[in-house]
Amino acid sequence: MLKSLFIKNIVLIDKMRLNFYNGLTIFSGETGAGKSIILTSLGLASGMRADFSLIRNNSSEGMVVAEFDIEKNQQVKEILLEKGLESNSTVILRRILNRDGISKAFVNDSPVTAGFLQEIGSSLVEIHGQNEKIGLLDPVNHIKILDKYGLCEIELSKVENSYASFKKLKEIYSELSNIEKNRSSKIEEIKNDLKIIENINLEKNEYEQLLKRRNAMMQFEKIFHAINNIYNIFDDEGDSLLTTISKNTNILEQVSIKNSTTDEIDELIKSLNNLIIEGKDILLNIAKIKDEFVFDQKELDSIEQRLFDISSLAR
Repeated sequence: MLKSLFIKNIVLIDKMRLNFYNGLTIFSGETGAGKSIILTSLGLASGMRADFSLIRNNSSEGMVVAEFDIEKNQQVKEILLEKGLESNSTVILRRILNRDGISKAFVNDSPVTAGFLQEIGSSLVEIHGQNEKIGLLDPVNHIKILDKYGLCEIELSKVENSYASFKKLKEIYSELSNIEKNRSSKIEEIKNDLKIIENINLEKNEYEQLLKRRNAMMQFEKIFHAINNIYNIFDDEGDSLLTTISKNTNILEQVSIKNSTTDEIDELIKSLNNLIIEGKDILLNIAKIKDEFVFDQKELDSIEQRLFDISSLAR
């Protein structure tokens, strides 16, 4: 029930407050007295489309506040609770129209959208006018009117609670079904992974070794060029470094045998002989690497595929 209506700066009205009581209220007066302004103001407060031309001349904004008694209006209370708004025995709807074209809506001093104001307003106010749709003829309201006329509030509440429980149980059942479905899929996935692990036959440290081999093959040209240069430097044929060291070491040894030399010379000859031996070992190792280290594109492709299979399994 509408308890009061406050209007400020709407059309001709500067400021006015109307209080309403139980029973029928009738406004009468000649044309232009302001009856329509009161109804229009009530429509604004209950969510009617904003019309900024209603703002009074020389005013920056217009405002309408409507207070309703909702003690017996369970529908409105439920709407308020769903939106997290305070619900008691009264509800206050406030609408502000700004000259700049801004419309603000409030329910119990909480800002709301115009759509929500219209939703709650339609449950509080029904304005009948010429050529306007009457709520009684709106099919959306028929079931509500029928339930209210048949005094079915208790039965309706039971049905609503039962349906809510049914929906909750249905959700739980759906979740459990999905868990079971996911469980079966997971078991199948694990079985497939085990088969892949068995088929791939992974050896200890194989992945690390493959990485090293692949990196070496990808750097084949640089490695081969460096090894070749070292081999040419140490090669004991021609005028290589090893040949030159060997010849001069022989000269030192002959001189040392014929003539007594210092301990330092003897140590030098010993170190040079060790160097020659190590140099020959280096040559043998390089020759072995050159023979074994041959670039093979098929081998590289095979290594890449093997690494991919192992990485896929790890994921």
